[in-house]
Amino acid sequence: MLISDLLKEFTFDLKIKNYAERATETYNYNTNQLIYYLGQFHEITDIEDVSGVHIKKFVQHQLDSGKKPTYINTLIKSLRALYLYSEIQKGII
Repeated sequence: MLISDLLKEFTFDLKIKNYAERATETYNYNTNQLIYYLGQFHEITDIEDVSGVHIKKFVQHQLDSGKKPTYINTLIKSLRALYLYSEIQKGII
């Protein structure tokens, strides 16, 4: 599955669960940052090709670009939520 398709489903799920619009936008923005990074630096578009190392490199990239710890924590929270959603959709959780 394409990461962008997963993000669309995830965003729809957040709206159905009545998440605040601001929270949905934050999750969307943070995940889009990951999608852009994976495409630019690793040529990855499919969720099955993403590994833990890619996520760690993305976080390190954000740290190296001077992002504040509060942003990094929010970013990790967004990525964790997307990951859990993905695993639930696969029936693993």
